[in-house]
Amino acid sequence: MAQRHRFEVNGEIHTVLVEEIDGLTEVTIDDNLPILADITLSGIPGTMSIITDNKPTSAYISRDGANFRITTHGQTISVDASMRKQSRRQASGTTDPLGKVMAPLAGVLIDIRVSVGDSVKIGQDLLVVEAMKMQNEIRSEVEGVVRKVHFEKGVQITAGQLIMEIEAKEN
Repeated sequence: MAQRHRFEVNGEIHTVLVEEIDGLTEVTIDDNLPILADITLSGIPGTMSIITDNKPTSAYISRDGANFRITTHGQTISVDASMRKQSRRQASGTTDPLGKVMAPLAGVLIDIRVSVGDSVKIGQDLLVVEAMKMQNEIRSEVEGVVRKVHFEKGVQITAGQLIMEIEAKEN
């Protein structure tokens, strides 16, 4: 099952799809072409060996609270995994209001993992949209309470449709 994540890298928000295919990892960043890689953990904690297009490389990943630092090829990139922004940017470039869960792509809503009245945390799975035989997990961008679910499981949705509303918890 494909996993969908949103990360902020050096001030820019990116959507990343990750799927395991025959022992390899397919990674798609935003609307770019997918990258197929053989990723394995090395004997050193936090270090990964990556082979893409028969070219080996390695990366060192360390945590900084909820965030990550990735070092590869002599460069360090900071990745904000918390996504506690007042709005977020979808892969299509649109901006969603706080607490509004919009369809990131057209597909079939195959699973709804929360109900009206449920409390949700940042990063919690909310629903799954299947598109082009890939299952895309949609996670909460805010902490709060589910106030409305606009569709039922099995319904065809289009990109940008409002699927769910979450009343964000005040910090």
